[in-house]
Amino acid sequence: MGLTIVTPATTEPITVEEVRTHLRLEETEGEIVTLDALIKTARNYAELETDRALITQTWDWTLDTFPAGDFEIPLAPLVSVTHIKYYNTSGVLTEWLPVTKYSVDTSSLTPRISPAYGVSWPSAQAINNAVTVRFIAGYGVAASVPDGIKQAMLEMVAWLYANRGSVVAELPPAINMLLWPYRRWTL
Repeated sequence: MGLTIVTPATTEPITVEEVRTHLRLEETEGEIVTLDALIKTARNYAELETDRALITQTWDWTLDTFPAGDFEIPLAPLVSVTHIKYYNTSGVLTEWLPVTKYSVDTSSLTPRISPAYGVSWPSAQAINNAVTVRFIAGYGVAASVPDGIKQAMLEMVAWLYANRGSVVAELPPAINMLLWPYRRWTL
């Protein structure tokens, strides 16, 4: 099972200007490249810790077979499913159509794809990465990203900026505390 980014986020949830204000930096001319890199690092960390895409992104999720039940999409919030493709038992790459054969739940904390009533998943060839689900996930634009996640990112950028060049093993607990309400828990 693997996730591959198809279309990455084109913006960040927080801006260099917001970071500059948060850090009380008067001049950032020589620091823009550093701050941009720290913002990307903070977004990547927030996304990893919460299993969420913050800004709209397109992903390919590959699996060896169809599940026994529902697909539980590994990133939230789910916007839509673009397609489900699989290698059929003859080894031919096939798109599972029509899309009325499955339903997409975009509103649950753990988004999922279920076969429609009375429909079963098709048979896939027994090979690695036989099934690919392409989906779009994310809150959309920066203004839609929850404030707690953005605050955690600002705190992380501030901590990384203050500790550049040093080896510090552990993030301040406040960063993870801010992200905690947005984590997706699985049972």
